[in-house]
Amino acid sequence: TVYLTLCELQTHRLDLTQTMQLLEIQTRYQMAIGQSRLALARLAQKLQMVDLMPLPHAVQMHHLLALAAESDARPHTAAYLRRRGDLLTPTIDLSPES
Repeated sequence: TVYLTLCELQTHRLDLTQTMQLLEIQTRYQMAIGQSRLALARLAQKLQMVDLMPLPHAVQMHHLLALAAESDARPHTAAYLRRRGDLLTPTIDLSPES
């Protein structure tokens, strides 16, 4: 099963890229099975890892963790995570040039 495979992967020595990929897969899996509280476990450590991810993945992870916080009735944490993700999203200036 997916759960057993993810558990087994945690016992292997992974490089940084593999560890970041595993974190993303685990978080998505935890959300898919309704385990938002588990997705938020060790949040400070997860955010340190998320900060090392390539920009698109970091933004997605912030918003995914924000959804987990909303599901777990933690609105302040959800707002904080969403703000962090929004800060990583480049803004496009659509104003006409003078």
